[in-house]
Amino acid sequence: MKNQSQYPLYTVTKCRKDDTFYGPVHFSSDANTTACGLKIDYHWYIITNDFTGKATCQKCLTTPRWVKEK
Repeated sequence: MKNQSQYPLYTVTKCRKDDTFYGPVHFSSDANTTACGLKIDYHWYIITNDFTGKATCQKCLTTPRWVKEK
């Protein structure tokens, strides 16, 4: 099993009215804000909630807390 401290619990992305995803995928540790500081509301969708998600947001990926240890 991966070291869970390397990944946040959630990966989230924005969702349109027709339930299609858009924009980058973000990390979130509490489902209230993203690792890059965006507030999560009803326009967002949780993609994963098991420490296994992959983010595409460059700000989330470079947040020191979530940078993979080498």
